[in-house]
Amino acid sequence: MYAAARRVLGPHIWQNGAKKTETYAHLDITHYSSITKEIEMEIENEANRIILEGHPISKYFEGKKEAESKHGFNLYQGGIVPGN
Repeated sequence: MYAAARRVLGPHIWQNGAKKTETYAHLDITHYSSITKEIEMEIENEANRIILEGHPISKYFEGKKEAESKHGFNLYQGGIVPGN
């Protein structure tokens, strides 16, 4: 969803928060103006298109220092996770 929003709205958006459960997900993003229903549908259509492309997904763990070195401050979009 974030990738779709960036493609539609532009690279200036930033994840401001998120909530994910087994049945529900919510993503807060920053943008300089409210989005219209048309833009919302454009983001949804782009997200569905990305999903249907069937990109492979890999899951792995890496240390905090390595992740920070690789991804910088972008790692903390939505806020810094408590703890180490």
